[in-house]
Amino acid sequence: MDRTRTAAPAAPVIPATAEPAPLAPINWWRLDAQERTEVMELLRAWVPELARRYSLPAKTVPPCWYRHESLIQELLALFQYRNQNQFLPTAPAVAAKEFHYEFQLAIHRLTSWHQCNESEHTPDRPQPWTLVDGEKASSWQQEVLVAIEAINFGGAPWDTATARNERTTNV
Repeated sequence: MDRTRTAAPAAPVIPATAEPAPLAPINWWRLDAQERTEVMELLRAWVPELARRYSLPAKTVPPCWYRHESLIQELLALFQYRNQNQFLPTAPAVAAKEFHYEFQLAIHRLTSWHQCNESEHTPDRPQPWTLVDGEKASSWQQEVLVAIEAINFGGAPWDTATARNERTTNV
């Protein structure tokens, strides 16, 4: 009988100074179509799990959450905090508590940013001045340019009427 033992392969040695690099925050506004698809795939699996585990009502996370950019971004922020900060080996011991603190604040925001319920989706309605085309858009955009000019010349940016008058009288 052969009593020779084969040694188990050695585990890789990780230097004590090696720490995982923190994951970069995801900037939803800068993602291309492929990146948004990847993020939505993450959230498609994670959001129902979050809603189930915390028994969140539809007034907080409605079934149409994916149709509201504000909800997507808030849920993405929660996902990142929980999965990318809380569970790093270098995370502080209070990371779980901090997540729940942030989560409680997020619940208020999630609830206030939509009017949907379990059976009805209410589309978001941006204010008309935020749209980039049309007369209202050009009006406020011109006011912003005047305010920027006032700032550059030491004026008060909130007093755009004075800045406009000074600009036209000094020409």
